[in-house]
Amino acid sequence: MEENCANNRHMASALGRAGHEVTYGEVADLHNYTAWRDSLDPGLTQVLRDLWL
Repeated sequence: MEENCANNRHMASALGRAGHEVTYGEVADLHNYTAWRDSLDPGLTQVLRDLWL
């Protein structure tokens, strides 16, 4: 398990309580290039769509 996972969950929860729209997800490969690659699509794609609309 990723050592910072609990902090990430806590931050997502805190942002939600503050009224921000939050979508939180975890990928299986922890904190490495494979996980980053797998999580950028569709996550980053959707963030960019939301910003550009």
